[in-house]
Amino acid sequence: MDSNDAYSEVCSKLVRLCPRLVPKPLWRLSLAGVARMAPQVALAICNSCPEIVEEVHHFWMSLDRSGKCEVCNNPGNEIDENWLYLTFDKEGKLASNIATRRLELKEAERYKGIAYLKELRLLCEKCHLAKHQGYAHVCEREQEALEHLAKVNQLSLEETKELVDKAFFIYHQLSKIRDWTIKIGELEGLDEELRRRVEGLLNMMYKKGFYLYGGWLYYQYPKYYEEVDPRVIHETMTILAETSKKAGTTTVGDDKWVDSLLEVVKGELESQGIRVLSHEFKLFIKYLLEDEEQKRLLQSIVNNIVKGKADRHVGVISLLLQDYVDLTGKWMVFVPTSLYPRIFRYIIDALEEAKLAYSAKITSRREDYDSIDELPIIIYVPISFATRYIVEVAEVMKSVLDEFYVSKKLFFKPDLFTEKGVYSGRASHKPYIYVY
Repeated sequence: MDSNDAYSEVCSKLVRLCPRLVPKPLWRLSLAGVARMAPQVALAICNSCPEIVEEVHHFWMSLDRSGKCEVCNNPGNEIDENWLYLTFDKEGKLASNIATRRLELKEAERYKGIAYLKELRLLCEKCHLAKHQGYAHVCEREQEALEHLAKVNQLSLEETKELVDKAFFIYHQLSKIRDWTIKIGELEGLDEELRRRVEGLLNMMYKKGFYLYGGWLYYQYPKYYEEVDPRVIHETMTILAETSKKAGTTTVGDDKWVDSLLEVVKGELESQGIRVLSHEFKLFIKYLLEDEEQKRLLQSIVNNIVKGKADRHVGVISLLLQDYVDLTGKWMVFVPTSLYPRIFRYIIDALEEAKLAYSAKITSRREDYDSIDELPIIIYVPISFATRYIVEVAEVMKSVLDEFYVSKKLFFKPDLFTEKGVYSGRASHKPYIYVY
């Protein structure tokens, strides 16, 4: 099977330790991630998932970490998952060479992949870093990782760098493939039944848009861009056009334009029972406009909208808004820990049914479920000016809370407030702009 792996050309030379980078669609889906998550949070994925998580946790914690690194023979301390990546055409024929050439996105739709967990190995910290070149890049430890990779494979630094660059190229091609299946090989200590069940869990997480990161279980609706994004873009265009008309100016930094945006948003939301905090809303706009690059981007969006025939510019506007990450925000509500994952699951299901789903998260830390009475459900909104969308998401959340007899206010916080360190009790202003 190794010879059919997408990274086989690289790994045939980096024999002792080879950096097979995880394709982007499979990021943060791993046996280790499942083992570390709280079993309670798995109820947000499926009814039988908590039991699977607990069994995987016991298996993972039972693995011996006291031996020698299987690559360099130094003391080991990291259990590493050795995954292979195989690619096939839609007829199921092996297409192992496609990742070695540049794939167009449209062409990538003709292929599917299998991520196969071949084995678990004990590695030392240096070998673990050297294998995970993407992580080393994020941590700004590329040189250290590269030098160790060259050392254990007994290759020159120059040749190793060329091979790592080749691995990154392959990674970028694999990341264009969106149809993946996860398979787990025979692992010592993992019985056949549990292997089958955890394989099913990982595939369910992938297909439903769940992944684990930084102590959170994240959800990303797989069909957002085809089902939801167009209406969010349209609503935002309408709000920004109305603002410019009301203000009599298209200059986004003008006080009249900012005041008009507040009036328009306030009129839309407060008529539906959502209170807008004027001071905090203006602070949000102030933060948006502080960054000159972001200010130019918003100005470009507004200029395109008010050219008279917005439909002609919708493609450009859509791309600009998708790049404008500072416009995102989230509805937050604290609910009883005992109901937490179930309420989250019901909200996600209801948002999908209403074609409103985007992104969301709940804590996955084991200690949180044992020590905290209430935990936060966070439902993201792609653009903080898409007023009708914001209202409908809040209404869905309230409806689900009512089903569980939970009476709580919802608070909307721009992601920019989080970035700027605006938290409750830390400033003279509140850390949210809308209340429902």
